[in-house]
Amino acid sequence: MKFRILILIITITFVSCHCSDDHNSSKVIDAEKQSNLRAHVRPSYLIYGLADSKFTQRQTIGKKYNFFYQSVGNCEITDSLRNVIKNHNKFTDSLLSSKWGEDWNKRFDFSVDSLYALDSNAIFIVDSDPYIRNFKLIKERKNTAPHFYPNLEYKVFPTPKRNIRLITVEGYGAINEEIVTLNYLRVTIDMEKKSILNIDSTEYQNR
Repeated sequence: MKFRILILIITITFVSCHCSDDHNSSKVIDAEKQSNLRAHVRPSYLIYGLADSKFTQRQTIGKKYNFFYQSVGNCEITDSLRNVIKNHNKFTDSLLSSKWGEDWNKRFDFSVDSLYALDSNAIFIVDSDPYIRNFKLIKERKNTAPHFYPNLEYKVFPTPKRNIRLITVEGYGAINEEIVTLNYLRVTIDMEKKSILNIDSTEYQNR
């Protein structure tokens, strides 16, 4: 079923808390709604403040339910912006309930929890590897001289083979004396055997 949807699509994901003017955020939402009056777009579900530990999994499962899961707002959320987000999500919920059933959110949460558990197990396998533990220690120590830290993080990706997952180790790094986001490692793991199959250590800039 196709819907002409009056919604906001925001592509900013907050990794840290950035304070700005909430009044401007409300204007952005209104402007985006107006700009999408004639567009066929996916609905979005909005949260405010810092993203929690399952944010990435919610975004992934949201795609399967054909909606965007996005973080908006900042440290100090006004009542007006909170009401805008509440009404926006209420409209999105009505669309998703019509398409997926009234209990769509329960099934959504179950899928999120399942994927989070799977991703957590994958990260545990990688984080237990001596080579990767040593790599992290060296990399963090090495980059203190230019006065920045890599802030390394893991990202988990599925592959065509259900038991095989790919984990990237990403963070800040220097290329030509410029601080950029680097993809440091790509680790292929077998979830059934709980073992690492391959580690690609070619560093390159994320784009």
